[in-house]
Amino acid sequence: MAVINKQHIVAVIACFLWAGCGNSGSVRLSLDFSKRPEWRYAVNATINGSIVSADTQRTFTSAAQCTLSGRPDTKNPALLHASVASVSVSSTILGDAEIQNLKEQARAVRLSCALADGAFVPEDSSAVPVVRIGEWDLYKDLAKTVPALPKIPIRPGSTWDRERTIPLDTKQGNALGHLFQSFSMDSLRTNGSGDVIAVLSWKFTYRVEFKDRDTSGLYGGVPSAGSGNGHAVVNVSGKSLERASVHFDVPAATQGMFRISWREDILLNLVK
Repeated sequence: MAVINKQHIVAVIACFLWAGCGNSGSVRLSLDFSKRPEWRYAVNATINGSIVSADTQRTFTSAAQCTLSGRPDTKNPALLHASVASVSVSSTILGDAEIQNLKEQARAVRLSCALADGAFVPEDSSAVPVVRIGEWDLYKDLAKTVPALPKIPIRPGSTWDRERTIPLDTKQGNALGHLFQSFSMDSLRTNGSGDVIAVLSWKFTYRVEFKDRDTSGLYGGVPSAGSGNGHAVVNVSGKSLERASVHFDVPAATQGMFRISWREDILLNLVK
């Protein structure tokens, strides 16, 4: 005789609530940070690329790991106030002084994170924090990695889009980053605790619009566009973002004294 335990019952009830009859059920994705006094996310980024000049080609590898520590907003449960609790950096193209400067910049970052909207706003400043390895920076990586959740109930197969404009500070001066993301809910399932889990994926393109023209030709080879794909896991029952990752390809420009290309892999994990 089969034994039905409590976990089986919870799983069956959860499946019934989101599945309804067959595949007709839908869920609303939202995040609630008031459930914990502190939230921690581990962010890992690796960059592999090459720099080509007239007669030489050099490959490079960089990596950064940091922990974002945040506290919920007292009035808005969907808002998280975060800072960088720890950071480590390694790079084959940066010197010790540059790495140390990068760490200091990262530790100074203070962000208001509306993760459900995929939005990061610097606190106490109108400027976007510039924390980068070469052409990589923490702010742009977070913007690409965190999905924007739709405002309406969705089901597996549902799609939605998001377009954002991000102000940037580059070696060429002020610029605007244009980010377009096309999302899809891939599946719904239950975990061992009976929580409903949504699996999301998306494709995106990224383009930089420079406000200041480069008359020297020095930065003409710096890439101004790229594309990639991402995945995320959202705990629907617990209203938390569990995991997100992106892969990003930046092809080399067709002209310029130095032509740079690279690949990024970024992983964000909730620390439990």
